[in-house]
Amino acid sequence: MEFTGETSKFGSLRICDLRKELSKRGVKLSGRKQELIDRLEAYERDFNFGKSQVVNQSEYQMVTPKEHLYKDLHEGSVIPEITMDNIENYLGSLKKSLSRESINLVNEKFLIYIKNIEETVAFFFKSQCIAEMLKHVKYNIDIAVNSHGLIDKCH
Repeated sequence: MEFTGETSKFGSLRICDLRKELSKRGVKLSGRKQELIDRLEAYERDFNFGKSQVVNQSEYQMVTPKEHLYKDLHEGSVIPEITMDNIENYLGSLKKSLSRESINLVNEKFLIYIKNIEETVAFFFKSQCIAEMLKHVKYNIDIAVNSHGLIDKCH
């Protein structure tokens, strides 16, 4: 799979400038240029790990079932097939693409759990993952998928 994310605003900086930016944020300074760029991007994506004001995310809120109704997702769970095409189509409708960082959060075991519940209107999935740079920062994830495996909403 190719990643079609935007070119990083840090890509044109020299290594010494990248380290200055990292130093301002109190983050690890060692590594190759791409690692430094990735670290800065992660830092910005994670809102400077709570050291800056968090953007109001109310536009992304969705109504979900009560948390205690969800069950752990396991091998025997019956859920609709969710394909990469379905994910890419949903993101494309929002003018976004699946990022390398998102895939890495799953591949590198940053995902803490996945639970689901089937309701008449959709299958709901609830998950949590650890931030790339600070393990104490966690993201809550909610996804609603219809019976055909198409993503209706996510937060």
